[in-house]
Amino acid sequence: MSGVTFGLTHLVTGEIGAGYARQDFSDPAIGVIEGPAYRAQPTWRPTKLLDVHFRAEQIVTETSATSSTGVQANAFQLGADYELRRNVILSLAGTYETDRFFGQPRKDTVITSDARVKYLVNRFGSVSVFHRYSDRNSDNPAFSYDKHQVGLNVTAQF
Repeated sequence: MSGVTFGLTHLVTGEIGAGYARQDFSDPAIGVIEGPAYRAQPTWRPTKLLDVHFRAEQIVTETSATSSTGVQANAFQLGADYELRRNVILSLAGTYETDRFFGQPRKDTVITSDARVKYLVNRFGSVSVFHRYSDRNSDNPAFSYDKHQVGLNVTAQF
């Protein structure tokens, strides 16, 4: 994939790219998964405390399902990061994704919402808590589900 990073003004920045994805497997029964790929990720900064970001991407990747060799996923996400305090960031995002599975007529739609509070301990570490809700609807009812994830992340960077 090739792309460019851009800065239209100090308020709007981002990246955009396009290409063609191809994945070969050593097992001849799996074959080749290939298709177009794109990604766009602009960010708008209306204030010093708020970032609004949009992401659109299409990827081709493998899947763990034994009846399918891979999946082509199209995802669109809208989110915002708000700096509550100098070291506390609140993040909210919503994602809509469609998945097309190779090797079977299955198509899924996934709607996800994310909420996160991140505390920056210092320039080397952070702690965050999050909640993610996912609703997957599939042509095959056996693969449809709702899922809540709650977690705690501790990150160190050097």
